[in-house]
Amino acid sequence: MGQRVGKVSYTRAAAPFVNLTPTELEQLWRSFNEVAEGFGLRPGELRRIFAAARSAVRHEDVDALFRCLDTDLVSQAAQAKCRCGAGGA
Repeated sequence: MGQRVGKVSYTRAAAPFVNLTPTELEQLWRSFNEVAEGFGLRPGELRRIFAAARSAVRHEDVDALFRCLDTDLVSQAAQAKCRCGAGGA
């Protein structure tokens, strides 16, 4: 129900994160629990989460992902631009 056959589409900002291994995702979750003080993250916190997880993802990629996921009113234009730049694997 609700599933479709075919390739998933995702924004370009998400591309560096698409093929993370289950181990990497688990490390990110542990790192999130250690770094974050809640579910509202700032860009620096997200960078520290990836750094603490020893992720090979670049800071620039983390910042681009943050801009796409940010739901604050000041970033609505960035979100629209992010959605328009959708790509797929």
